[in-house]
Amino acid sequence: MASVRLELAKEDESDLRTGTCLALHEDCTPSVLISTGLELEEQQQRMKANRAGLRVHATDNQEGKILQQSNTLQHQIDAWVKIQELYLPSLTGLHMSNCSVSGTMTAAPEAVKLWLPSQISRTSPCDSHLQAIEWKLRYAQAHDGLRSLCSNLHAQTAVLKYKDCNLCGQGANTRAWNTLKAVEARIEAAASTYEHAHRALVVLSPRVNQTGGNEKAIVDLEYAEAAASEMDKDNALEEWCKARAQAMHWAEEVELLKEEMRRILQFLAWDMQCWDERGLENMLEDAGEEECKGRMAYAKHQASLHRMLAESFKTSWTDTLALVNTFDHSSLIAQQDMDLDT
Repeated sequence: MASVRLELAKEDESDLRTGTCLALHEDCTPSVLISTGLELEEQQQRMKANRAGLRVHATDNQEGKILQQSNTLQHQIDAWVKIQELYLPSLTGLHMSNCSVSGTMTAAPEAVKLWLPSQISRTSPCDSHLQAIEWKLRYAQAHDGLRSLCSNLHAQTAVLKYKDCNLCGQGANTRAWNTLKAVEARIEAAASTYEHAHRALVVLSPRVNQTGGNEKAIVDLEYAEAAASEMDKDNALEEWCKARAQAMHWAEEVELLKEEMRRILQFLAWDMQCWDERGLENMLEDAGEEECKGRMAYAKHQASLHRMLAESFKTSWTDTLALVNTFDHSSLIAQQDMDLDT
């Protein structure tokens, strides 16, 4: 938006130097008029959001701030409408008819229709130069809204990831949720800005004096919106692939642990058998009776220790192995591959 305003300001400067400036007010050129109208429209949207966020039991301070903002906005709209009628005299009768219909009751400033060129019907007279200016500003506004929408969606994802990985406790989670609410409010505001700009572009496209450029620009915006959606899909797919890789990694770790448990029990059984065989070998050796009895006792003691150790491991690992065996990791991964292919 800033670059377009700079471009329009340079055009006004060039018109002033060449003496072709069409300004009907010394302080307000056509580009300033439309740019100010868009700013007032944004203030109206913020005022609606502020009123919607005002609770039933709002304090006097909160209601006073809202009322002050409303009064300021009303004064700004009244001043802008007086200058607008210089450029669009046909709106004078329209404003008078609206006032006569509403009677003594005046609408809230956020509900006042500003009658920008995109809001004027095709049958009513409207300067094509004003329409072209609004089209340029709306085009930049749509891009800014779409860019803000994408960045805030990424910020929301980052906050959720950080919250899930690093935060615990009621206080930390409450602060995180407050942050997420603020991000969601910015997402809604950006989406509303883009929707308003897109509707205005659709109306202005056949009216401005450009051959095919306007349709292409709207298609570009729609393509940018689709690209942003596609980028979100790519990010989701990337996160899914990371999660799947981590699941496969842990499934492999489980299989390795199961194999390690099996080998430990197998080793203990083999070692127990070795000690039993050593005890029998000691009986057949030509040694003293006391020495043979000592060797047999030691071999039986070692075999008993290994048997007790194996039974202890079996008892400790029974529940764990039963839980692990309830999950068929290979079938789950195969099903995920089928879902990804479809």
